[in-house]
Amino acid sequence: MIDIKEEYKSKLKSIPFIDLFCGIGGFRLALESFGANCLFSIDNNKQEKLPICSNLK
Repeated sequence: MIDIKEEYKSKLKSIPFIDLFCGIGGFRLALESFGANCLFSIDNNKQEKLPICSNLK
């Protein structure tokens, strides 16, 4: 896990983001672990949609 300063964590909590070309969802999971809010995720690759769906259950 990445260790970041508390001052940065508080800034991330107020950031909404859109995850384009999300792949398996690693970027989204990382930002959400710091308190950011994902509004939308999308990927055109059908093979990558399945892992992100199972990761976000």
